[in-house]
Amino acid sequence: MQNELSSFEQFLATQKTAIPYGDFVLNIFIAATLAAILRILYVRHGRSISNREAFATNFVLLTVITVLIISIVKSSLALSLGLVGALSVIRFRTAIKEPEELTYLFLCIAIGLGLGASQVVITIIAFAIICLLILLFNFVNQTKTNLSLLQIVLSDSSGVSSQDLVDCIKKYCSSVSLSRYTESPSNLEMYLYITIDSYRDMDDMRAAIKNLHPNSEISFLENAMVC
Repeated sequence: MQNELSSFEQFLATQKTAIPYGDFVLNIFIAATLAAILRILYVRHGRSISNREAFATNFVLLTVITVLIISIVKSSLALSLGLVGALSVIRFRTAIKEPEELTYLFLCIAIGLGLGASQVVITIIAFAIICLLILLFNFVNQTKTNLSLLQIVLSDSSGVSSQDLVDCIKKYCSSVSLSRYTESPSNLEMYLYITIDSYRDMDDMRAAIKNLHPNSEISFLENAMVC
């Protein structure tokens, strides 16, 4: 039994596979290229409210690092077992605000896993199909609705009620629904999902809100209007 255990330990210590340098460099280059394409796709067609430009800058590094880890780990069984123990200790505390962000991060990791395992053709084909699905879903969503997120902040809400604001907004939008309402002694903040058809209506609505409350702050987010 002792001899068998010793032989197994020796096998773990000596079992290594050489990494072809040419293939490794090619996989890194392909990973960076695919991640850069994904970054452009996310910035242009993502639905996240957060800063997509800043978030998408992580895609290339995450994908390339995943390729590096998988390429090294697959060369040694001992390293792969050690990685399982290391990952069981690491805890990531960064909060993911929206499911879409997590989806794109998983896609970056999947690209890295595929290329790290030298499955280049399958990874590229799967990536192309996923990109087509993203574009298709984005096209379908845009044809269904011109939904935007409207943020209104009143530094001094005295004399203006939320009903006054909603009635004012309804004159220029085909649909209005409340997303979030926050009121404090110093200000009032409202988030509303609205459907607006043109930039002219947006300008008219902004002017009407300013006329109702001159000190109001107005922001439009996730605008997908068709002029």
